[in-house]
Amino acid sequence: PEAPGAVAADDRGVAPEGVGMPEHGGHDARDPQAGLRPWVPAADDVLRFPRGPSAGDCMHALFEAIDFTDPAGWDAAIDAALATHPQTLGDGAAAGGRGAEQARLRRMLRGLLEDVLATPLRAAEGEAPALRLGELPRARRLVELGFHQPAPRLSADQLNAWLAAQGYGVPRLAFADLDGYLKGFIDLVFEHGGRFWVLDWKSNHLGDQPDDYAPVRLELAMQAH
Repeated sequence: PEAPGAVAADDRGVAPEGVGMPEHGGHDARDPQAGLRPWVPAADDVLRFPRGPSAGDCMHALFEAIDFTDPAGWDAAIDAALATHPQTLGDGAAAGGRGAEQARLRRMLRGLLEDVLATPLRAAEGEAPALRLGELPRARRLVELGFHQPAPRLSADQLNAWLAAQGYGVPRLAFADLDGYLKGFIDLVFEHGGRFWVLDWKSNHLGDQPDDYAPVRLELAMQAH
């Protein structure tokens, strides 16, 4: 996790529809003249949020803590995330004092929540209906779900073949044969349309233009990481 950007969710694939296309102050991506001029993020746009592991942890902690359906509680969660994972803008914002900098960081994170949770996620054709995460109650989601899965006689060749068969265009993996367990945590598991979906928060900064977050760019970034 590095800085603002994308949301990835999968069961065999929930794809963000228009993810990364800012509607808060940016040009309309449908404007035929939009591509002729660069879009400049506002001072409090999340694209100006600090980058790096600490910034990613701050955003991750925020999404983990909030009730998606209750915006009234978001500001308190933002304050808690910034207290646990302090951020510094480092672009001259300190001229207005630490209080002004914190207010700007809060606005960035508030805008991030509003945009991400209002973005329609569309499933593959014939699957579950589109969903906005802002409609997803706590009762239908599990945060940081731990798993301890047996993996007897797992080879890189087997896994590469399975990933290719499922349509995942990822680089080939290389590791020694595994005979043991896989252990980890899943950012978010939720139920929608009678199915369970796995979501992994991503905050990589890919650029400042809407096209930097087009599906092809997101796919390349996922393959690289």
